[in-house]
Amino acid sequence: MIRMPDVILKDVTQIALDRICLNLREMDAIEIFNQRPHDSPIILAYETFHLVKERTAVGRIAWQDGVPVLVGGLAERWPNVWEVWMFGTDESKPSMFPMMRWLRRRKRQQDVEDAVEHAVGEVIGDAAAAAGRPSGRHTPRS
Repeated sequence: MIRMPDVILKDVTQIALDRICLNLREMDAIEIFNQRPHDSPIILAYETFHLVKERTAVGRIAWQDGVPVLVGGLAERWPNVWEVWMFGTDESKPSMFPMMRWLRRRKRQQDVEDAVEHAVGEVIGDAAAAAGRPSGRHTPRS
């Protein structure tokens, strides 16, 4: 019988990213560094950490048998335009399906949050209009 590794998705940390980026799968390294102005795994780890921790991106690290092997995330680049990304080590294959499932669930959750925010904005705008006050929506700049 083939033993599948235990996979746990955890918050993104700099140390886990360093380990993943220093041990990237060859195909991930080729694809990523072809698009970056550098070939540094440490800079990639730093950029990814700050993308998740300081911007609109969300992400998780997949740990297999206590070792970080895969990072995945999604970021809204423009309104309603999402970028989904995932990269890892040679050992990361068993973690890819759990990561994709998490990314899909998180994207659906974000869609619901966006719909609620939009509906609340409409209600606030309609209430403000009924009261004769500007709603803050569609108001010309001075």
